[in-house]
Amino acid sequence: MEHSLENCLIDARKYDIKRDWANASPRLVAAARRHGWYLQCTEHMKSANKGTRRKWTLEKCILSAKNFTNVTAWKEFDYAGYAAAKRYGWLDEATEHFEPLGNKIRRLVYIFRIRGTKNVYVGLTTNFKKRRYEHLKSDRLVKLVHDFGKYSVRFFKVTSLIDAGLAANIEDDLIKKYETRGFTLLNRKRGGGLGASPTRWTYENVKIDAMQYSYVGEWSLLSHAAYTMALEKDWLDQLLDEGVIARKVNKKGHWTKNKIIEIAKCCTSRKEWRTKYRVAYDTAVALELHNDQAVVGHFESSFKWLGNDDQIKAEIAKYNTFNEFREGSSGLYTSLKRNGRLKEFTIMLERRNTWTYDKILEEAKKYTNKSDFQKYGKGAYPAAKRLGCFEDITKHMGRPKN
Repeated sequence: MEHSLENCLIDARKYDIKRDWANASPRLVAAARRHGWYLQCTEHMKSANKGTRRKWTLEKCILSAKNFTNVTAWKEFDYAGYAAAKRYGWLDEATEHFEPLGNKIRRLVYIFRIRGTKNVYVGLTTNFKKRRYEHLKSDRLVKLVHDFGKYSVRFFKVTSLIDAGLAANIEDDLIKKYETRGFTLLNRKRGGGLGASPTRWTYENVKIDAMQYSYVGEWSLLSHAAYTMALEKDWLDQLLDEGVIARKVNKKGHWTKNKIIEIAKCCTSRKEWRTKYRVAYDTAVALELHNDQAVVGHFESSFKWLGNDDQIKAEIAKYNTFNEFREGSSGLYTSLKRNGRLKEFTIMLERRNTWTYDKILEEAKKYTNKSDFQKYGKGAYPAAKRLGCFEDITKHMGRPKN
């Protein structure tokens, strides 16, 4: 069935409950959501009747929460589970195992050292795991790992979450201690600082900060702390009324087809476009440009291949081998695999095993242990297992160092 607005509306009229339509016609519902027709199609429908079995139970919420260690991470990566727990009053039961996060009043002191050197860093944080991850991704630590080895960085918690003032004093004392012992401090700033204080953002200070910007959007991006405080304290309307800052209003005719094309070209998929540039996407839907090939023709979407067998054959005919096809037209590969038609269309392609003994050996020589070979060796590791030469090509490897 063609996924047009007319077909979605015709099918939707058969149902009075949104869930019934979703269960009976999942593809049409997905198309309606994707094209922005869902609200129009479900205007006459009701939500599930009272007494209908809930999708989220207490057990499901607890299971969802067990994948995380704090509320912040849970909200960010599985908001549906968090929202259900909050809606039904299950937050306390679901979050019993969560680690407490620090705030402006509580911090913990931590250090990291570079093994075999006198390099040390002393810091404060409210979230040790997040701060450790940020350090490991920084350019400075990446370079140190490259110079001294993968297992050279060692992180330690010096305290638990304690009063921020006490934590700052401990941090300062530790820095002085390491300096007297001849260590090289990696800190860029002197210890003892706690960053911005919540008392800093009075209305007058927020107002002064806002006056540096012309529009609310610009302010929210470039001065997040002051803007957030204005939202929390309900000061934004007052700032707008006083003329301290203004909202930028797009002039009539701002959203042209060329403007929408320009924004869509910044994305590689419809989902990315819809997520990152929601206003542009909604405007395109309103102007009926969201399916215009000039706007979305560059997207590598698996949906465009549905029902186009001749086009599929023409696309596959461009390639000589299966691997070339999989890498060169990943959207079509995904679509055929999802619909169970991959073998039907690719049977004429020659499946070549590109990994020979010499190529596997060449790749294996880049690694000193099997663990790194398995992790970074691309397809060479499974190829070595498959060809039965694994023991031979890894005989130069040892055990990873602790």
